[in-house]
Amino acid sequence: MPYLISDFSTVPGTQIPRIVSIEPELPIGPDLQMMLTDGRMYWENYGEHTPIDPEMQKRLPKEVRIEKPRGRMTAPPDMFDLGRYFVVSPKMKAKLEELEPGRHDFFAVNFSRDNGKEDYGDYYILYLHQRPDVIDLDNTLFNLRNPETGGKAAQKAGNLIPLPVPGRVHGNFLVMFKPGALEGLHLWRGTVGPDWQIVRDAPKSPNGKIYKDALARHVFVSDELAAFMKAEKITGVRPRKIVEKTPSWYFEQNR
Repeated sequence: MPYLISDFSTVPGTQIPRIVSIEPELPIGPDLQMMLTDGRMYWENYGEHTPIDPEMQKRLPKEVRIEKPRGRMTAPPDMFDLGRYFVVSPKMKAKLEELEPGRHDFFAVNFSRDNGKEDYGDYYILYLHQRPDVIDLDNTLFNLRNPETGGKAAQKAGNLIPLPVPGRVHGNFLVMFKPGALEGLHLWRGTVGPDWQIVRDAPKSPNGKIYKDALARHVFVSDELAAFMKAEKITGVRPRKIVEKTPSWYFEQNR
């Protein structure tokens, strides 16, 4: 079963570096920032995403200055969340291009020390827009006051159920997938699918609608990619193993 990246900065010794400056700054907004955060424009329906064109690329950060990396780190981690977008190292980029050629977009951003003494070279902003409809919502529990299954619960909760592990804040996650749906997938966003998005009227948007997908910020990793990350000691992320069990199993364990 695949893994879920549930946090980016809690791996001991691999903390995200403290940012001193970003040039140019990427302001919070409904277009480019949302594309990088959610994998699409706010007005795009399921299965749609706008490419980052040359004009948009000019607005992306090109230079990031950081304080001295903390913990055991001597450079920025291999994969981390820079607040509003994912950044990956050349090693991680190469593996993603090998496993899923042409499915992801990468934009170079240089990292260096704030004192000017170290240049870490180019890392890459990752535009992760792959959102396949692979979760079996009717057999996946969502984290409401009382755990529930189904599209409506996914729409309301937007959170998966973490299984408690002694001594840890988070454990593994219980998710069921549609049969055969994971073949060929290695890194992707969650989605409630076309039927359970929150749709609102928005007269100022290009098509008069806005769409919110409650699972869009959950990032999933295949077994093969997770094995690579472990073998190569990829830093910055901690993939959590998904437990493919039925809701009845969960309730049996939590009586």
